[in-house]
Amino acid sequence: IARHQNPDGSWSLHAFHQTPGCQGKCGGAGGTQSDMAATALALLPMLGAGQTHQAGDYTKEVEAGLYWLTRQQQANGDLRGRDSGRSMYAHGLASIVLCEAFGMTGDASLREPAPKAIRFIAAAQHSAGGWRYEPGQPGDTSVVGWQLMALRSGQMAYLNVPQRVFARADHYLNDAQADSYGGRYGYMPGSGPSVTMTAEAMLCRQYMGWPKDHPGLLSGTQYLLENPPDPNNPNV
Repeated sequence: IARHQNPDGSWSLHAFHQTPGCQGKCGGAGGTQSDMAATALALLPMLGAGQTHQAGDYTKEVEAGLYWLTRQQQANGDLRGRDSGRSMYAHGLASIVLCEAFGMTGDASLREPAPKAIRFIAAAQHSAGGWRYEPGQPGDTSVVGWQLMALRSGQMAYLNVPQRVFARADHYLNDAQADSYGGRYGYMPGSGPSVTMTAEAMLCRQYMGWPKDHPGLLSGTQYLLENPPDPNNPNV
C-alpha cells in the first residue's frame, strides 16, 4: 500500500500503477476516479494494523494521507471528493478513517474534521432514514451500511451522534427487510433479498443493538451459510 501512495499523500483507484513506487508493475486499474475513496481504503487497513501518524512503521505515509483528506474536506464537512467518483460512498469511507484516527490518537488536528464529517452524514440523511449517492436521496442498503459504519466509528471516538439519526436508519432497515424476522434484506425497500445486502444490513443491526440471539440475526446467519460466496464468480 505504501509503495502506491501518490506524491501528494493520496491514493488512486485509476492510477495507482503510475506511482513512483509501482512504475507500471501492477495491473487492474479501475475506471472510476475517486482519490477520496482510494485514500480512505488505503488508510483503513493501516489503521487496522495499528499504524497511525504517531506510531508504527508508516507514520509519514499515514500522516500524509490524513493531511490530504482533511485538506479536501469542505467547510460543511463534505468528504465526497471532487472527481467523477464523488459520492456518499467516498464520504462514508473517509469519515471512518478520520474518526478511527482521532479515536486511536486523540490528535487535536482531527478534533474538528472528524465531527464535521459525522454532522455531514446526519444532514445528508433522507427523511425515510436512508442515504444514497447524493445527500437527501432516498436510501439504498449499500450506501446506508457505510454511513452507519462511520457513525459507529464516531461513537467509538466519543463524538456526538444524534440518536435520531440511528432511529431513522432503523426505520429504513425495517422498510428494506424482505421477511418478517429481519433476516433478509434488499438493495432498496420493496426489492427482493440478496446475500450481500443481507450481510451488510445485519452488521448495521448489530451496530444498533440487536443481540446475537435476535431471531433476525439467527435467520440471516443461516441464510448466509446456505449461500456462501462463489469463488468462481467474484462479482457475486
